[in-house]
Amino acid sequence: MKKVFLFTVLSLCSAVVFAQFAIVSDKDGYVNVRSSPEIKKDNIIDTLHNGSLVYVMEDLNKENWKNIDFKGRLNGYVYENRIKYISDYQIIPQIFTNYLSSPYEFNDSVGKIIFSNKTIEVEIKTRKFDSSKHTITYAHDGGEWVFVYKIDGKNYWGSDGIIPEYEYEYISITINDSKYFLPNKAIKNLFAPNFYWTKANYDKENDILYIQSMNGDGAYGYVVAWKIEKGIYKERLIIYGF
Repeated sequence: MKKVFLFTVLSLCSAVVFAQFAIVSDKDGYVNVRSSPEIKKDNIIDTLHNGSLVYVMEDLNKENWKNIDFKGRLNGYVYENRIKYISDYQIIPQIFTNYLSSPYEFNDSVGKIIFSNKTIEVEIKTRKFDSSKHTITYAHDGGEWVFVYKIDGKNYWGSDGIIPEYEYEYISITINDSKYFLPNKAIKNLFAPNFYWTKANYDKENDILYIQSMNGDGAYGYVVAWKIEKGIYKERLIIYGF
């Protein structure tokens, strides 16, 4: 068990080092995403505007090109000076959590983590998954194995076809004494939250808060980033099976 856990932690650490969330930041206001790490007339596959969330993969050493995932699971290349890493923004320090030595172990069935500085506080709370409050759709693989296919009629993240154990209860943000809860759609169908890899960063110039986390385990792990601009939830980006 210890060896399995250590391998999981090292794998997650590797993912943190070589891949991370960023936003598009280009003097032209947008960036062309290309199918290959080179400038050609016929390899533009999409255009992303400034502020768009992307997930930057490992350094490919391809003359300063970065491989990115965007819009869920689309993939392409942008030049490195067209993006800005979320981790470069002001860190909101963690002041409380009730996880133990393991990233997946909590003091009780309800977990909580709080990030705070002089003007911003982020509180994230989890709860045990209650099947009676969800609609579970099952399917089978053509054999004997029956698995969870949909939850509340939607795709879900953080489980391998079984009933999840934990889910987000809420994410609240307090800015200058004004408290705001992210809407349900921001946390819906995100399971196996992992406080150990949760971070919060703040772009003070543009008043944008970013929260990001690496959740789940192994092949069913996923990363998620939320963008809250001027106190209003804007979007989330989920990358599955990174």
